[in-house]
Amino acid sequence: IEIVFHNIEGRLVISGQPSRRTRAWIHNLEADPRMTFHVKGPITADLPAHARVITDPEERRATADWITRNAWPRMDTASMATYSPMIEVTLDEPV
Repeated sequence: IEIVFHNIEGRLVISGQPSRRTRAWIHNLEADPRMTFHVKGPITADLPAHARVITDPEERRATADWITRNAWPRMDTASMATYSPMIEVTLDEPV
């Protein structure tokens, strides 16, 4: 699934377009937060990580505010805070 990540003050946050559809991949991450963070572009990597679905309304609003100010200025902040996927990614430490 193609989604976008943002570096928000040192935190990796995955987001996407607002949608009222239920996204199965979010439910999967809630059940098992282990994931692989795929980096594409000039540098590619598959990094082991853990996900935390952002559910707190205040944190969602602050995240949506940052995204609509810095990445997607045409996006409606309220819609994004309510309906967009928001997941904080923590990269696993190398062993």
